[in-house]
Amino acid sequence: MWQIIQPQQRTIEELKSKLKATEERVTVTDEKVEAATEAAEDMAARPAVSWAEKTHLGSYGELHYNNLGFTYWPHPDVVFKFDYQWQDADGLARKPIRWI
Repeated sequence: MWQIIQPQQRTIEELKSKLKATEERVTVTDEKVEAATEAAEDMAARPAVSWAEKTHLGSYGELHYNNLGFTYWPHPDVVFKFDYQWQDADGLARKPIRWI
């Protein structure tokens, strides 16, 4: 009889330890759920914001590069290349930025 009771007693102890670990995880999960619920309620309690208040205007500029190039081959082994580049930012003409 004692041989039957001992394995059962070990099984009961293992199940108790697993139950304790599960209860601890449930407690942690409950805390997380409470925190999420409070955050959702805080968000719902805030006044509604119109689309105009959510809109943020940023700025960016357009930059246009213009290239003018010319290549001259006076001989199959010789080449002359000319390149002129200028930029135009938002419609404002700028000085040439390079001459090659």
